[in-house]
Amino acid sequence: MRPIFFYGLCLFACACSSPAKDRETDPEEFRNELKPTEVAVIPAELKTFNYTVIATGKIEADQFAEARFGTSGLVKDLKVRNGQKVRQGAILAELYNQELQLSLKKAEANWKQMEYDYRSQLLSYSEKDLAGVRGDTIRESIAFATGYANAKIEYDLAIYNFQQATLKAPISGVVANVTIKPQNYISADETVCEIYAPESIRAVVHIMESDFSKLKLGQSATLSSAAIDKDISCIVERINPIIDEAGMIEVVLKVNNYQSLLPGMNVQASIDIPTNEAVVVPKEAIVVRGGRQVVFVAEAGKAKWQYVKTGLDNGESVEVLEGLEVGQKVILKNNLQLAHGAAIIF
Repeated sequence: MRPIFFYGLCLFACACSSPAKDRETDPEEFRNELKPTEVAVIPAELKTFNYTVIATGKIEADQFAEARFGTSGLVKDLKVRNGQKVRQGAILAELYNQELQLSLKKAEANWKQMEYDYRSQLLSYSEKDLAGVRGDTIRESIAFATGYANAKIEYDLAIYNFQQATLKAPISGVVANVTIKPQNYISADETVCEIYAPESIRAVVHIMESDFSKLKLGQSATLSSAAIDKDISCIVERINPIIDEAGMIEVVLKVNNYQSLLPGMNVQASIDIPTNEAVVVPKEAIVVRGGRQVVFVAEAGKAKWQYVKTGLDNGESVEVLEGLEVGQKVILKNNLQLAHGAAIIF
């Protein structure tokens, strides 16, 4: 009884295991049974890659001056206001100068008295004595002995101090940041106003050090700001060859339309970097598999991945240096979920 029962169990086990073996599916056959993935494709193109360096910064004026009196005093008159255009040498403001005027008259009188004594002593010398180097020595000795030399210095200083009570524009330009009012006291080191030349306006921006090698003088750029309603064209005028503590490099852009820009304005610059022709694909075509960059291409209804080496990336397109040929159909849509050899339709 026992041998027959054991034999029956074996037959039952074999019968149960045979169908399971028959149901094993080849991975390739399983893949073929899946519904094809719908994709979008685009041909890989050989074209000039548009790379742009983005930088932020501020508007500054190359010609900029702080106007200050050279002396302290009470403000008598203010002749300018913010936004006013002035020419170099124009009077901006004046101090009460009665005391300075009296000091000037006193210094002038003293100088003229000393000049009289100086010339009187020269009369005792002949023309021959006063000729050449010997004559220069005699004149110098008499000038110091009579006090004429010091009196002339004091007179010149009095003229200078008197002139400091009248503030004149150091440069031509636009007046800004007027800080004083008439009848207010002002010290010699206090700024009365600032003046900048509008035609000297520049955009001073900062780029990452990784982009330094891509920049050259004369490259075109576009300037934008929340304060202006349209972009302004400009060019790279100066590149400061020093990296600051933040790892940035200062770049100065010369603008073509400075009328709509003001010093201190925040701006963003897009600097165009010319490149050679290369195979270019949209950025979304690049996926990562096993830590390496891959592009899926469509071949005979299948998705085939190809390892690629990329170059520049402008945020929209990527330069492909190796691994992709012109004309290959690059997969864009649904490429993140694809596997090598997957069925596709487009």
